[in-house]
Amino acid sequence: MDNLDDYLELNKQTWNNKVDVHIASDFYENENFLNEKSTLNSIELDLLGNVSNKKYCIFNVILDKIRFHLQDLVQMLQV
Repeated sequence: MDNLDDYLELNKQTWNNKVDVHIASDFYENENFLNEKSTLNSIELDLLGNVSNKKYCIFNVILDKIRFHLQDLVQMLQV
């Protein structure tokens, strides 16, 4: 069990170390997202269609729907 605990802690540390790089990346268009502009491309929006009544969506669509929680989410990821 110690090996599993060590692995989980190492995995968590590895992902935590990557957070700042991802937040700073232009790939995620964080400024547009924070300014309530869709970060999805038109082809993605067309392929997804209306997701308002769907139970499961891709991560970016879910974040688009809960944009007002983004600040708290970013702070949680940095811990």
